[in-house]
Amino acid sequence: METASRPPAAITGPFRTRQPFPDRSHDWVDAAPFTAHLRFLTALPQVSPEVVALLAGVAPRVTRRMLTGDGGRPLRRISPETAGRLYAVTPAVLAECRRRMVPAAPVAARMQQLLAAGWSVADWSGRTQLDSAAVEALLAGLTQSCSYWTALQVRAAAVEVRSVVGVEGVDQLERLPDQSTPRIRVLGPLAA
Repeated sequence: METASRPPAAITGPFRTRQPFPDRSHDWVDAAPFTAHLRFLTALPQVSPEVVALLAGVAPRVTRRMLTGDGGRPLRRISPETAGRLYAVTPAVLAECRRRMVPAAPVAARMQQLLAAGWSVADWSGRTQLDSAAVEALLAGLTQSCSYWTALQVRAAAVEVRSVVGVEGVDQLERLPDQSTPRIRVLGPLAA
C-alpha cells in the first residue's frame, strides 16, 4: 500500500508553529561599486548627494551614509532596488536635467520659503549657477519656467535645511520606452 506523504506537523494542526525565516542574504548587494558611482557623480560640478538622492528616488540619508559611513563605518551593503536607482543616475541624466524646463512658480515659492529661513539671493545665485538678476526675476515671478536642475537644487536645499518640505513633483525620473534617453516626468502641481 502506498502512503501519501504528509506535510510537516508544523503546517498541519490547529496551531501552526512559526516557520524559520527565509534566507534573505540574496536581498542585499555590495555597496562599494555604487558608492564609487555616487562619489563620481558628486565630484561633478554642483552635484550634491541630496540631488543624486532626489533624482534616484531614494532617501537623502542613504546617499549621505554611503559617502560618510554609519558612525564612521563604511556602508557595506544596500538593497538591490536602491542600487539600481542610484546606478540609473548618470551624467547624461544630469545633463538632461539642465536642459528640461519646468514651471517656475512652485520653485519660486519654495525659494521664498527658504529666503524667509535665512537664505539670500547670493546664496541662491551660487547654488543654482544663475546670476543675481535671474534669481531675482525668478523670485519676483517674472519668469514662467526654469530648468529642472534649478528645481532640483532648490529641493535639495530644502532637504538640507529640513525646515521646509520639498517641492512636490520634481523628483520623478522616467525612461523612454527604448531605455536610451532619460525623460523627466513632472507630476503634481508642476504638471502643465
